Amino acid sequence: MKNPVYEQIQARKVKARPRMLQHAQRVSGNVSQTCRFFGVSRALFYIWKKRYEQNGSAGLRDQPRRPHRIRFRIPPPRSFPSFSAFVRSAATGLFEPVCTFSGTITRTSHQQPS
Repeated sequence: MKNPVYEQIQARKVKARPRMLQHAQRVSGNVSQTCRFFGVSRALFYIWKKRYEQNGSAGLRDQPRRPHRIRFRIPPPRSFPSFSAFVRSAATGLFEPVCTFSGTITRTSHQQPS
């Protein structure tokens, strides 16, 4: 359920926006003067006018700003291997890095010696 305060604000906006459209049509006949009087841009006026013509008063509610389609979505983070574990090579006797994931390192470091 939506916040009741949010719903009250939306109802107030839905009442005020048709008044602006009617003012432009009946009183002034000039969109620029109407927008200046109500303190909104002409682009916003035409957006509301188009929504009102298509959906009626329901189109004058605020709509989500999130785009319908996100073109280049960032993939979720992946777990990359780390080289923080070293093992002594039996052949050379030198320490060589071992490719392990962070979870493996945590599990092996917390294991009890047998």
